[in-house]
Amino acid sequence: MQEGLSYLAYTLPILGPAVYLAKSMGISILDDAWFRPDWHNLALHIISLRKRRNSLQFGVSDSTYSYNGFLPFIFNSTNDRNIKAALKWFYDRTMGINSSSPAYDGKDKSAALLYYPYEIVAQHPSVVFPRSTSMINDNVDGFYGFRNRYRDQNDVLIGLMNRNRRHAGWNANETFALSIMSHDTTWARMPGKEFQQYNVT
Repeated sequence: MQEGLSYLAYTLPILGPAVYLAKSMGISILDDAWFRPDWHNLALHIISLRKRRNSLQFGVSDSTYSYNGFLPFIFNSTNDRNIKAALKWFYDRTMGINSSSPAYDGKDKSAALLYYPYEIVAQHPSVVFPRSTSMINDNVDGFYGFRNRYRDQNDVLIGLMNRNRRHAGWNANETFALSIMSHDTTWARMPGKEFQQYNVT
């Protein structure tokens, strides 16, 4: 995980439209690879309800606003109306009309216009998508994610990442990385590109 704010924002704005275009043309060769990651559950586990739009970190920068363009592109990654209702509830509170400062910038503005599920009523994730409150266990790729609730900036989010498989040109396995967020604070994160000195007592 080397460049960019995040490999979530880095990948989805290219991958999502390509998959949707292929599907609209009757090409299904990408479907298995597209549906394997369980995008909606991942989003619900890693994106916080903090005002600064923090998420658990994927990449070497920092966790602020690192999922720009991620949520709108995954609205259509499922046909399940309950999951879409959970994603809509979540999007509205992190980026949309019910957030502390709605953000219609970057990659979100066009993607939200195209993919936002207007016809579905937003519902709390723990009610309509109970799996969103269970831990994510991915022993293939080496990702484990935990979220205790969907309430406010004090929610506890924990991500343990190992990346067990080699990835493209980065021909080595990743070392262990830990991200922890709770009580409106980032407690642990992956390496960053900037240096900050903290006075912690």
